[in-house]
Amino acid sequence: MNTDRELIIFSAKAYGITLEYRGGSDAYYYDDPETGREEWFPLGNYRQTLQLAVKLKIDILNHESFCGANAGELDFIINEDHMDDPLLAACRAVTRAAAEIGRAMP
Repeated sequence: MNTDRELIIFSAKAYGITLEYRGGSDAYYYDDPETGREEWFPLGNYRQTLQLAVKLKIDILNHESFCGANAGELDFIINEDHMDDPLLAACRAVTRAAAEIGRAMP
């Protein structure tokens, strides 16, 4: 899974939400029961990243040079280089782990 678009779509599937693509803003949206219509972008939205990690039981691993995410039941670790921004690396690692879970779903 290489593109951000795939990560967004499959992570939403794993989280259990339906997305709507809006070409004008080139973004995916969903209906959040608490906040209303919201863009789904866990690659940079810390709240959505945390929601994914909690709901899907994804562990976040933070080391000196990389950040990882481990989805225990699937037993894999995804690492992201965080030379510039460890928080965004964590977002990306968690989103990638969630996307792998979503991709494995029927």
